[in-house]
Amino acid sequence: MAALAHPVIIEIDKANWKLSMDRAERWFHFVQTVQTSFRKLAEDTQPKMHDSHLRGYLTEVAERARTHESKAAELLRLIGREPKSPNNLTGTLFAKARELTADLEGFAGGAASGWRDLQQLVHASLDGIVAFGVANDIGLALGLVEITDLTLQVTSQKYVHHYLLQEITLELGCLSVLYRAEP
Repeated sequence: MAALAHPVIIEIDKANWKLSMDRAERWFHFVQTVQTSFRKLAEDTQPKMHDSHLRGYLTEVAERARTHESKAAELLRLIGREPKSPNNLTGTLFAKARELTADLEGFAGGAASGWRDLQQLVHASLDGIVAFGVANDIGLALGLVEITDLTLQVTSQKYVHHYLLQEITLELGCLSVLYRAEP
């Protein structure tokens, strides 16, 4: 049997297809924003770390995040839409808001400042996993295999980084709270 050139979705007319594409576009722009926010947080957190191994790892995370930003832009191209500029102001604002939240939460719990940034990076990482995961489901629902291929690749990479970030953050949390030690 020959592969189909276009997805086949039963009972969807052109107007509903366009509406679905418009809604997917909005979500994919959100994915870009979430990913830009995560990358910006990783870049801002890296120089605050005292441990050279941790700085090196966060540099790797930020580089991978930049790659994932380009994948988020590719989602839009796959549906024939234009991505936001690489200097996504909304993503940068999200990152700054997260940094403020981290400071407030960490201050309330008595954690040192570097750890607070790591904690927010873990939250932003999970947001990125969810954003790409929903994009994957959109690809499945619309029968767009290219979208699911791209998002599955990105989410598997993001899971690996997320688990490592989570373990680092949990391990350093106790030191931050009890000894006010900076990571």
